Amino acid sequence: MPPQSADYGYRLSVSDSHDQTIVGVSFGEVILCAGQSNMGMQVGPSERAFDADNATAESAAAGRCTGKIWLHARTSRHPNATMWYDVTPESITTFSAVCWYAGRDLWFHMGEQVPVGLAMNAVGAHPIEHWLGPDQISVCLPDTQPLCKESMPNSKGWSKSIVPMQPYTIGTMLWDQGEQNLNCNEVDQYPCLTKQLVQSYREQFNSSFPFISVQLPGYSIGPQPPYEPSGQFPMRMAQDAGSLSVENADTIPTYDYSCAMGKEDGCPHGNVHNVHKQPIGARLALQIRRMTLGEDIISQGPRVSTVTALQKVGAVYDIRVVFEGTNSLHMGPTRNCTTCCGDDSIGEFDVSADGVTWFNATPAEVNGVALHVDVDMSAAAAAPSIIRYTANRVYPQCAVFGEEGIPAMPFKMLVSSVRAANSLLV
Repeated sequence: MPPQSADYGYRLSVSDSHDQTIVGVSFGEVILCAGQSNMGMQVGPSERAFDADNATAESAAAGRCTGKIWLHARTSRHPNATMWYDVTPESITTFSAVCWYAGRDLWFHMGEQVPVGLAMNAVGAHPIEHWLGPDQISVCLPDTQPLCKESMPNSKGWSKSIVPMQPYTIGTMLWDQGEQNLNCNEVDQYPCLTKQLVQSYREQFNSSFPFISVQLPGYSIGPQPPYEPSGQFPMRMAQDAGSLSVENADTIPTYDYSCAMGKEDGCPHGNVHNVHKQPIGARLALQIRRMTLGEDIISQGPRVSTVTALQKVGAVYDIRVVFEGTNSLHMGPTRNCTTCCGDDSIGEFDVSADGVTWFNATPAEVNGVALHVDVDMSAAAAAPSIIRYTANRVYPQCAVFGEEGIPAMPFKMLVSSVRAANSLLV
């Protein structure tokens, strides 16, 4: 059958010499959403109560999309999860909030005229190996590599929920996973595993669909404050590196929606589970519009371009960080900040001379697409050589945003040049 125009209400007739069957079908955008618990968090409200915020209002409004958006969720608690089922105020409650908000926003943007199908495969606390075939895992991990956990067999999710969907054509893949591989100390292998995931799925689904990954927010591995910086930043770098290792793939940041509170004080599902899924879905929808629909829009946060340093007085340096992908920058508070942008003792930037010892740097000035930060390198007795963003504390308080309102991508970058105090930095 040749490609069909996107629309509702087609009638597909299949017949042989004995019988004829006629079914109603629609053609439109199909999105595959996979990952672990942050992808699996439900719209709600549900008996399970693992719900995103604004659950009651969102489910009540879902009736507007009945007959327009369809769901498929092999890992869902919905009784029709292994087939496409319609969106209703009841059926949406157990579906992925991230997937729903991304698909709903896309449907609204397309004038409510293009059918949207959302397919969810999400299992909490499982590593990326759960969704990979054995041939792909062996490319990245040696034969002696143990399972992340014995209770999480490699390839189970892939064989049980992904393979049965193939080769159904999908338009975009959304991926929200990484926490378990961080817990299993598999950060270094994660870019390779991500590359294998994307390449193998594209081959198995016979589609060169765009791939969009959701970066980790800040969350505490330990139960009590003070919260010390841990492995989230290296995993964010690994997630982004995995996307950048293949064509037509990208990553969205979420560190600005981190929640540092306890379950009783503002993070109802613990600080590893951000309940603010609507803005994450909106960022994903923007990426789909650019990457899948081909719109000429900015859908990504600014990325670092160049870094230079100027010695100001003694061991104090002015680090000039230039970004690309936006026309202007501004500093702003993160969603759940407590000190917000008023505490200059700890910023989101830190600087090192040797890559081992790091010193906090405080923002001094924003000028167009250039951000200046000051750092005192007295204790290092050396000039700065490396700078990082979002690495020096678990819960960022004051983020760098582009004019589109999307935060800058986390980074670690070499300082390309250091100038003496009597030279000019333009």
